[in-house]
Amino acid sequence: MNASGDYEFIVGAIEYLSSRHNIRFFISSGDFDLLYGWWEKKIPRDVIKNAMDKVVSRRRKRSLPIDSFSRFRYEVGRQHAAWLERGVGGHGADISTAGNRDPVEAFMERFPGELEPLRNQFESAVESFRNRKEVEVEDLRNRLVELFRNDAELDMKVLAFMQNLAPELRSQSVERVYRANFLWNRFGIPDFAMLQAGSI
Repeated sequence: MNASGDYEFIVGAIEYLSSRHNIRFFISSGDFDLLYGWWEKKIPRDVIKNAMDKVVSRRRKRSLPIDSFSRFRYEVGRQHAAWLERGVGGHGADISTAGNRDPVEAFMERFPGELEPLRNQFESAVESFRNRKEVEVEDLRNRLVELFRNDAELDMKVLAFMQNLAPELRSQSVERVYRANFLWNRFGIPDFAMLQAGSI
């Protein structure tokens, strides 16, 4: 995992809750620490997403709010334990695309026009992926952020996200990770690292 992998994991979980369930709340240092703990334990992202989905569904039926990531602590722990007990602790067990159409091929077939300036870089990344070489994902993320450096919609999203963080968490590194994650999700770019891990 790259140096910013922890921030990418944490911001990804926050962004998923926001984009999938339209849930936003003040992210405290305690929330950040809990998410960091999940990253340290290498809990698969799909396990966390599934746990979030279940908890949100249950609490909405009872009209109970989600105001902290601690609301997910028990369900994440329960699902992670079940995941380990099933003996699926090997790489790629959390790849939701397993058995479906190749997400890399599908992405390149519908390559977004807005990313045309980066087509060569994506084609190079796909070639590395196909040849089982390491994909320079961080370089792609940096180029993506640079391409949309004057995007008004993205700037507004970033502002709202940063305002929901505790002041001590509002760093440039977290902001940059959020920008990259938001764009990655906006265009449905495949997760090369997870897919490569799943093919091992």
